[in-house]
This record gives sequence, structure tokens and C-alpha cells, in this order.
Amino acid sequence: MEKATAEFRKRLQEMSRRHDHDLSPTQVSSLCNGFERWVPEYAKQWAAGYAKGYAEGYAKGRNKTILRVLKVRTVPVADSVRARIVACTDLDTLGRWLDRAVTATTTDDLFAAESAAPG
Repeated sequence: MEKATAEFRKRLQEMSRRHDHDLSPTQVSSLCNGFERWVPEYAKQWAAGYAKGYAEGYAKGRNKTILRVLKVRTVPVADSVRARIVACTDLDTLGRWLDRAVTATTTDDLFAAESAAPG
């Protein structure tokens, strides 16, 4: 990030020295300062978006894996159960369901502990 900011500042200063633009020195300075504030905020937003997208993709992969394990094991999956699995985005829950799918004989086995939990 610092390298990009330094490069941007350097190019604006070169433009200012050559006078091949319609910007005043104050405007050039303002652009530099604005860029330096904008870059870290943009990086934070990008990182947050990347992390969210990664987690969503990981959850979708888990959803598909659970359904695949059930299919390979010839466990019938009702549409409502399929919808519940696909809608889940909690990675811990999906992990538990995947562990249970390996030994489940019915889809009720996936959710047995959740329905038995108090609350």
C-alpha cells in the first residue's frame, strides 16, 4: 500500500513540475492527501469483501459435500432437508453435519443433536 501511495505521489509531483495539466499545486497536494486516506480504507473494504466471499464459497462447498456424502451413502434427502442444508452458512454447524453425514442412516441423524438441545 505504501509503495502504491508513494508512486502516485511521485507521478502527481512529476505532473506538477511539467505543468502538463490544469491542476494548481494545492489541488495536486489535495489529491495526494486524499489518495493516502483513500487507499487504506479501500484496502479494508476489499479485505472484508474478500473474506466474506471466501466464507460464503467455503460454506457452499460444505453444503455440496454434505449432500454428496448423503447421495453416495444412498440416504434419501427430502426437499425441505436439502433446502435447510443449502441455506446454512454457519461453518461450525456445517462441519458437525458433515461429520454426521458420514455415518447417518437418515437425514434425521444430521440434526438429532440440534433438536435435542435445550433452548
